[in-house]
Amino acid sequence: MTGKPADSPMVHSMTAPVRSVRVAVASDLSFLVDLQKRWSNNLGFLTRPALAQYIQDAQALLVVENGQPAGYLTWTCTRIGLLRIPQVALDPAVLRSTIGTKIVNHLKRAAIRGDCSIIRLRSRSDLPANLFWPTLGFRMSGVFANPSKRNLPLFEWTMPLLSPDDIATGLLTAGKSFRPLLRSRSKPNPRPFLIQSEHQSP
Repeated sequence: MTGKPADSPMVHSMTAPVRSVRVAVASDLSFLVDLQKRWSNNLGFLTRPALAQYIQDAQALLVVENGQPAGYLTWTCTRIGLLRIPQVALDPAVLRSTIGTKIVNHLKRAAIRGDCSIIRLRSRSDLPANLFWPTLGFRMSGVFANPSKRNLPLFEWTMPLLSPDDIATGLLTAGKSFRPLLRSRSKPNPRPFLIQSEHQSP
């Protein structure tokens, strides 16, 4: 989803950075808009009002390093528990520093607690991010080879959130083994768990 443009206001620290992930607020909108512009060659375009709506709906996460915004992620969730990631963008200075892993894993934890079933995203086939998604547990689940301006396909990446053992047992029992699990699950919604949590680590 992101590549590596030049120039960045971020300054590397000689000590281990203090990182956190939080839900974006209205005052973060300018950062989201600016970072999207810097990655305009890599990200699908969202208007300023669209980004503002993500923030208003608490569907934008901000990753912060040493007190400064360093990247963002937007998400949506369907009623059947399909969580989609339309955009992930990181400041160029923090690429390849595990900060992308941090923000995606933060969302993953909330998605699991919020009874979502899978996380899915699409990425243009020429982007370096395609080497990143498999390291987080995503698998390529599709290739969209429709004609486009760039004549490049889109890759679809999917991360199952249910236990592989539960899925295997479900196949062997024609789905019957899922019944206790389904009875205990609520309507898929990671939002409350994102709002109430702020994960920090050195």
